[in-house]
Amino acid sequence: MPHPLDRAEPPFWQLPVTALMEQLGSSPEGLRSAEAALRLAHFGPNLIHAERKRALILQFLAKFRNPWSSSPHCQRFSQPSRETPRASSSSAP
Repeated sequence: MPHPLDRAEPPFWQLPVTALMEQLGSSPEGLRSAEAALRLAHFGPNLIHAERKRALILQFLAKFRNPWSSSPHCQRFSQPSRETPRASSSSAP
């Protein structure tokens, strides 16, 4: 079995533009309408589905809204205790 890097054909980025367009079935003017419709039906729309992240500056500024909420060491103080208060063992004078 031949190694994938031992191809006789160079990678696509090293091909001349005309050879690349021929391989892709395109031209400098673009795809014909009929070919574009076929590809749209076969492959679907050319969309990128990526999650939108909050801008870095907004993430930074959010830290100043409530500094206790993001600190794992201080979260225990922001939640009410579930323990029942213990009676004092000291006797009253």
